[in-house]
Amino acid sequence: MTRNLSLALVAMLFLSGCITSKELHKRTSALEHLLSENHEAMYICTPVELARATAYVDFSLNESALGRPMAAKQFVDKAAAASKEAFVGSRDSWCMKDRDGDGIPDDVDQCPDEPEDFDGFADEDGCPDPDNDQDGVPDGEDECPNEAGPASNKGCPILDTDGDGVLDEDDLCPNEPGPVANR
Repeated sequence: MTRNLSLALVAMLFLSGCITSKELHKRTSALEHLLSENHEAMYICTPVELARATAYVDFSLNESALGRPMAAKQFVDKAAAASKEAFVGSRDSWCMKDRDGDGIPDDVDQCPDEPEDFDGFADEDGCPDPDNDQDGVPDGEDECPNEAGPASNKGCPILDTDGDGVLDEDDLCPNEPGPVANR
């Protein structure tokens, strides 16, 4: 009987040793981050799952603080499952209406019927920007899409490298300043 009790204690210590407080803290922090970063969409689309995930995270933290790692792990596992459910549900198109399918919900999309072009320029507004710098040269043909320049220079600004007041394209010595009269 004593031998069985000893084996049971060793097994419990082994199992509880596998669940370190550091691991629990890491998993709990990751879940808290996920819930925080996606709170608005989850609150709108999957409020029950969000509440369940948040409660399980809190329960896990409480159990961990009380020195009960096994109970804390059970709640972390439940929190992870509820968080996944909340996250996946908050990404459904039925929830966050997105008519143009660009991933920006219609309630914040300034152009809900035209998809954002995600070219690194004003991508958060939901509107395509076919000419970022508004120089009249479409971005697909513009070698400098974020700096205005004439079509004759492929959409890039014409520079005055030496600062003498003569643009490089007309300057005979673009790297040495000189009088305008001498070009």
